[in-house]
Amino acid sequence: TDSALSLVNCLQRTSRSDLRIVVMSATLDTGLLLGFLQDPSLLEVESKPFPLQVEYSQSPSEKPLELKIKEAIKHHPWISKGGDVLIFLPGKREIKNSVETLNSLPELKDFLILPLHGDLTKEEQDLAIRPQKKRKLVLSTNVAETSLTIEGVNFVIDSGLERQAAFSWWTGLPSLTTRKISKASAQQRAGRSARTGPGVCLRLYSQADFESRPPYTTPEILRSDLAQVLLELKSTGLSMRQEFSWLETPSPDALAAAEDLLFMLGATETKGGPLTAKGKKMSQIPASPRISKLLLEASELGCLEPALKLSALISEQALSDLDALESLLKTPPFPAKRAQEQWKKHFPGLHNQNPENIPLAVLRAFPDRVAKRRSDRTQQRSQAQSVELVLSSGGAALVPMTAFSMAHDFFVVLDVQETSHPSSFKSKIHARSLLGIEETEVLMLSNDLFKETEELHWDESKKRLTSKKILCLGNLILE
Repeated sequence: TDSALSLVNCLQRTSRSDLRIVVMSATLDTGLLLGFLQDPSLLEVESKPFPLQVEYSQSPSEKPLELKIKEAIKHHPWISKGGDVLIFLPGKREIKNSVETLNSLPELKDFLILPLHGDLTKEEQDLAIRPQKKRKLVLSTNVAETSLTIEGVNFVIDSGLERQAAFSWWTGLPSLTTRKISKASAQQRAGRSARTGPGVCLRLYSQADFESRPPYTTPEILRSDLAQVLLELKSTGLSMRQEFSWLETPSPDALAAAEDLLFMLGATETKGGPLTAKGKKMSQIPASPRISKLLLEASELGCLEPALKLSALISEQALSDLDALESLLKTPPFPAKRAQEQWKKHFPGLHNQNPENIPLAVLRAFPDRVAKRRSDRTQQRSQAQSVELVLSSGGAALVPMTAFSMAHDFFVVLDVQETSHPSSFKSKIHARSLLGIEETEVLMLSNDLFKETEELHWDESKKRLTSKKILCLGNLILE
């Protein structure tokens, strides 16, 4: 929304002065907008509030959310006063666990226990939103915070958590992380219990915790990868420096990293420059630049069908096997299926299913995620219980020896997990999913990704300096 508003504002100031912009929100930082929009007017609409009682957990614990909710429902007197109950949870996993836990509670025998999140069908969402003959207990993500209204709710339980859009530091792809909500979001959630009458909101955290939270949620533009945003903006032909202004300007480092990625993927002619022909095609696919690049390469290499499935699994962080190709043999989760079908529409008539070229297509989309198995001699000396992969991006990733049966020496590492020991400041990277590739395929990458250096050695026997040329891909020595 940040970039969309910035784009519309840019259009209004340049070629579309007839545009009228209306920005509406229940939790809005108006000061920022008043200084950004052209000659803005501020209209505040207040409604008569019903009495709202906010309660806090007196003894916050580390118990799982479903157990905290179970205890709250068993002991809170408001549950017997009539009306519906709305419980805010961060995501689908917590909703599923809570539904399973609450179904056995005798206190809820007269309730319909219903989930509510963005991956449900319209019919399933309507069941949670519309009035029912029985009392409802709805377990929802923040979709019910502002987007949807559930009438009849007079008791809200707030976990104080949400899934926030961010991006994976490894893949550079959009991801969701669990974070504490802001004060504004907490107040919005509490207000859902008093829209049609007096209500109660029980926060499963302390008042001190609430007071320490930021007033507003950090804008998505300041915590997300900007490569896709820049790709879309460049496709409009706007001059980023002369015509475009951000509502909240991202850091120079974030913008530079996005420009570097687009150039590395062949989407721009130069760093910070205009789109190439391939970059224009990438901008038409509603996916991150790495995924759109993967799909375009796969369509040219004759492996689109398996690439669609693999791309969806990567995007949804649903790769379940160390060997990424083995994940293709399993049924993908619903969100991955939906993404797969959406992207397929951009390749009409192409249904090629040859999986042999999948590694090459993936390599071209993740050229900075190449790894090389460390030599057996070094491995034996380290007495390791893991196979060590040297990363082109620097450092190394570990794979358990017992789980590693791939014969390749080179890989594209698609997913990792970083762990740290409590008594040490050092962390380790563990590869969770990878794809075997050939060295010849690595050498087929763009010349811009390689650098050649000269290494000098003193030859004691000949009493003179000798030189050796070394080809590197990032921090990885190839030859």
